[in-house]
Amino acid sequence: MLKPYLDQAERALKTDVRYLLREGSWLSGGQGVGSVIALLMAIAFANLVSPTTYGGYKYLLSFSGLLAILTLSGLNTAVAQATARGLDGSVWTAFKYRLSGGFFLTLVGLIISGYYYLAGNNWLAAGFLLISIFTPFMESALIYTSVLSGKRLFRLSATYNVISQLLASLVIFITINLTDEVWIILLSYLASYAGLNLFFLF
Repeated sequence: MLKPYLDQAERALKTDVRYLLREGSWLSGGQGVGSVIALLMAIAFANLVSPTTYGGYKYLLSFSGLLAILTLSGLNTAVAQATARGLDGSVWTAFKYRLSGGFFLTLVGLIISGYYYLAGNNWLAAGFLLISIFTPFMESALIYTSVLSGKRLFRLSATYNVISQLLASLVIFITINLTDEVWIILLSYLASYAGLNLFFLF
């Protein structure tokens, strides 16, 4: 029934609409699974850690996301466009540039960590130290998603994303069952995603 409309759309857009719809459904499915995992983790945090611990954890994650700007995230778009044209080697050049930008993130993170350490706030000092170490690798390695997007490998991208969220969430869930320490929970998050992103990149 839809075949004539799909044929018209493909002629007008000069692209494989059927492929995009098929692969795009994988992205939607992956986002749905991610939402369910996020909801389950929110419930786990509400029942297993104190509000103070959860607030401190989310505070540090917010700063991690803010400082990630220094890793030149805009290069991801350039990599997606380059790989779509068959320039696969661009990913490694962009990865190196993002890591170079991560040096500034590390520097800022260490300065903030030192400030809190001198102020006597050890858990925030430890948190920013972890951010300065792991976030550059975690964010820079995410460039693999741009390669998959550029090659229109949406099914593989969705699969990797779901695997990352499942494994990282499992590590975090085990961690919050064992401890209420903010910096240890943050370590489980950052180390998990940094390791998984690097694995999928390589």
